[in-house]
Amino acid sequence: MFYVLSGPSFEHMRPAFAEKPLHDYRMAVHEAAKDVMFAFDSGPVQVMTLRIERMRRQYIDDKLRLELPR
Repeated sequence: MFYVLSGPSFEHMRPAFAEKPLHDYRMAVHEAAKDVMFAFDSGPVQVMTLRIERMRRQYIDDKLRLELPR
């Protein structure tokens, strides 16, 4: 539902406060889909490397969020 609402066809109906979160969600879905397609085309070693890299990026993002002033 959120993915559909973040699409261009609902742009005129979205409230301004929901624009950025829905856009970020849509981009995350697209990135995950690219990762999955790459994993299907790759061997098991590359799949494990992708998973480790994704966990590393998530850890860095979470750490940065905690350190940002509120």
